[in-house]
Amino acid sequence: MIIQSRSKKMKIKEDEDDRIETMFTLKKGYMDIQEEIDFSCRNHFFEHVMTVHHALNHCDNTLYVALKLIDRCLEKKSIKKSNLQLLGYVCLFIAIKYEENELDEFESDRLYAHLNGKYLKRDILNMEYTVLNELKFFITTRTCFYFMCKIKNQIDWDSLQKDDDKSRECRVENKITYMSQYIMEMSILNENIVTYKDSIIGYGALMISAFVYGLDDLICPLIIKEIKNQQLLLRSCIKDQMKCINKAQRNNDYVNHKYHTLLNKRGAFWLKKKDQVEILKKLDTIA
Repeated sequence: MIIQSRSKKMKIKEDEDDRIETMFTLKKGYMDIQEEIDFSCRNHFFEHVMTVHHALNHCDNTLYVALKLIDRCLEKKSIKKSNLQLLGYVCLFIAIKYEENELDEFESDRLYAHLNGKYLKRDILNMEYTVLNELKFFITTRTCFYFMCKIKNQIDWDSLQKDDDKSRECRVENKITYMSQYIMEMSILNENIVTYKDSIIGYGALMISAFVYGLDDLICPLIIKEIKNQQLLLRSCIKDQMKCINKAQRNNDYVNHKYHTLLNKRGAFWLKKKDQVEILKKLDTIA
């Protein structure tokens, strides 16, 4: 009875994840409603939100929730370019309160300082009210980071770690998480990739990272088990992700600063052609 109960709970959880993810998967052309903002403008501000989040050192998933909320607003309501910064910060406020369950006065002031006095606190409250109404107060979302962690948390990382290599920077888990986040954040900034399901983006990033660190035999079967009949979609996403990260990010100060240890002198994370072929071949073999 206990086993059946646990199995039933897991099934309910998976169904809930799938339902929520499907509700908020972005469609191609989701920004067509916008008159003053194009995808390039959206990306420029996303990078700024990423920079602020990194500077304030909030939880990782908070960033992905905030970016998802911004995109959901851009999908539903035409936003003036002059209000894009305000929208971004308000979505970050909401994500911090939702994910971390608190936003004290000190943290509010730190966030407010990044607006450089451009908006009054009254403007922030009005925009927060607008955002919550547009989203019908439905903040719950399933991000690519959430799905990446769903697989990552199934692994006994301590058993993979060498006894003489226990520092935080050297842990295999941290290396794979770090690289996966880089790939996911580049995916969110790519118009062709952002409309994939979040689970596919997260699993694709994790699979590429697993291959780079030689753990594809361990991690890839777990991913295949989760995606069920979506192998072709995952394959397509991984191809787009590999193409994306092989392009230099010369003008992206945020990426060059946060992920500088992964990038070459051109500002790109270079995957050799033979490695790209091997990753896709490994996916086909396991599937």
